[in-house]
Amino acid sequence: MASVSSAVGILGASVASAGRRVTCHRPVHRLGIALLVAVLLFCPLSLFAQKITDIKKDAAFLWGEGRAADTRTADSVATDALVKKIAGVVELPYREAVKAALIGTYRDDVAGASDFAVSGGRKGTTVLRYIRRDAVGNVFENRCRRIAEMKDIAGTAETKLQMDVALRYLSWAAVLLQSVPGFKAEEVAELRSRRVRILEGMNVRFDRQSVADKEIVELSFTYKGQPVRNIDYRFFNGREWSGILSAKDGKGFIEVTPGSRIDDYRILYESDPSHLRHIYREVQAVERAFGAASGTGAGAGASANGSGSALAKSSGRSAKSPSGGFAAPDNRGLKHGGLERGDDAECIGSGASDNYAPDDAVAVSRIDFSAVRSKVMDVMSREKFSASPDSTKAVSLTPVLFTSEYEAAVSRICDALKKREYESVRPLFTETGYDIFLRLGAYGNARVLSHDDLNFYALGDEVWCRGIPMAFSFSGNPRRFVEDIVLTFNKDGLISNLTFSLGAAATSDICSHEGWTEEARLILVDFLENYKTAYSLRRLDYISSIFDDDALIITGRVLRSAGLRNEYGSNRYVSFTRQNKATYIRNLSRVFASQEYINIQFSDSEVVKLGKGEQLFGIKIRQEYFSTTYSDVGYLFVLVDLSDWQRPVIHVRTWQESPDKDFGVIGPYHF
Repeated sequence: MASVSSAVGILGASVASAGRRVTCHRPVHRLGIALLVAVLLFCPLSLFAQKITDIKKDAAFLWGEGRAADTRTADSVATDALVKKIAGVVELPYREAVKAALIGTYRDDVAGASDFAVSGGRKGTTVLRYIRRDAVGNVFENRCRRIAEMKDIAGTAETKLQMDVALRYLSWAAVLLQSVPGFKAEEVAELRSRRVRILEGMNVRFDRQSVADKEIVELSFTYKGQPVRNIDYRFFNGREWSGILSAKDGKGFIEVTPGSRIDDYRILYESDPSHLRHIYREVQAVERAFGAASGTGAGAGASANGSGSALAKSSGRSAKSPSGGFAAPDNRGLKHGGLERGDDAECIGSGASDNYAPDDAVAVSRIDFSAVRSKVMDVMSREKFSASPDSTKAVSLTPVLFTSEYEAAVSRICDALKKREYESVRPLFTETGYDIFLRLGAYGNARVLSHDDLNFYALGDEVWCRGIPMAFSFSGNPRRFVEDIVLTFNKDGLISNLTFSLGAAATSDICSHEGWTEEARLILVDFLENYKTAYSLRRLDYISSIFDDDALIITGRVLRSAGLRNEYGSNRYVSFTRQNKATYIRNLSRVFASQEYINIQFSDSEVVKLGKGEQLFGIKIRQEYFSTTYSDVGYLFVLVDLSDWQRPVIHVRTWQESPDKDFGVIGPYHF
């Protein structure tokens, strides 16, 4: 059979004989194209038909056959038949119906790992899908890599106190692992134990009543005594559960009503994957396979996930404030018990993100790393970055000693946001600053949590004010989250810019570079804060201004395929598109017009100076992208010139969902 494997497996050939066509296919190597002519010249017309017969007789192969009027339907039937054959030979500790349903979740992987042959005639088309028995393990490689990646992400997230990410990925990894033939039960138990240990280390306490809004009570979330970077939770006020709330940098909030009883309050830690739909579909497919096979139709539940609820209960008594609002207890703790609850609701995105695939751009199956390297090296070789180490614009960091005027402005702005009286504070802004302020006011139901812990510093002629946490909610999304707002005052004392802060984890990653000046670190933080805020507030003019006219832009989008018959298919595809600046901006404007909200979170950054001086930087950062109809998680790489830090220039921007098998995740260390 070696000759069959080499002739059929490496080459692709189409031969016509007696009104009937037989075609054998596999991903064609470049060499195969050159040899195809020779095969057609010297092979008998009946060769490939004979090879198909040999494959079906050879016990070394598993195969499935489909017949239909068209090739697509015939191939779908053949793939389903091959999936059933594979389900019959793999080892999984479940009943046959459960095994078949679980292997059905690998339908796309089976199609990718198998070869196929097509024969057509007057009565329709026949497709044979086949794979060598000793190659069946290839079907499960992608999921094994995904599980390993999830475990790594969870470990890194726990170290960096990103508890929502750690809990979510440990839960997903445990579910997926149970669908891999030959998995070990103790590995699943260890993943669940890690999740329990995280929850046992969590603590949430009432902090204080919001100064800016008496119906808001601030919460403090810690893990082993340290403020958590992120955690998702729900709040029970004695009558109903809230939507999903998201704490950031140890700060969360709850909305209370007059006369409510503290004894009735509950906090439920939430492991909600619905906003990461492209990953959740794979997990959900496994859960649905367990549920359908058991006749419940409700997902894996306890059998696959084993998750319960992580509840925290207050230990104080109810009280009222003189104003009729809620009087928060004095730093009282909340008790824990159990596990977090996953959300079983099916949520599949159908919209577009900034990774929108345009009609007039070049679609590619994978990122061309050589093109990225060539572009980066071209920029680095420019005289500006190779021969002028001291060309960075001089700027100095200084403390701000007298802040009363700035604090008064902040207080007026927070009051205007609460009352929705934006025009009353217009004199405090520049024209650009006021436009951004209006965008902020229109960004969801914005509510100021507090503004009594402000931090000021000056960089050049400008003064930064940090420490204004705000809660945001949207009518089309049950998720509510907290963002810290950063204000920038110009030399005249007017507010010229507002941004969402980068977050403690990402800021810490950048500020840990002790070999850089403090000014350079703050400039990098400022760039990333402006970048993420521009997408959230739809500042298309700013985004256009920071991309070089000749920038290399590679976007990606997680797609869901249509028309597959097997409901357990993971349906995960990533489409990459190389665009020029004009096309990228034009299509980004369509995205902005179609979404109620966009929110971006950064973590796990790696930053390297490229060239000489503190001006050209390569930034790799993990990005979580949320919007009304689409969400994804991936890795962003940006090559940016910060020699004029107030006018950054992006030369390269790439996005990828996961590490490439050849070059991993594009990052500055590649260059």
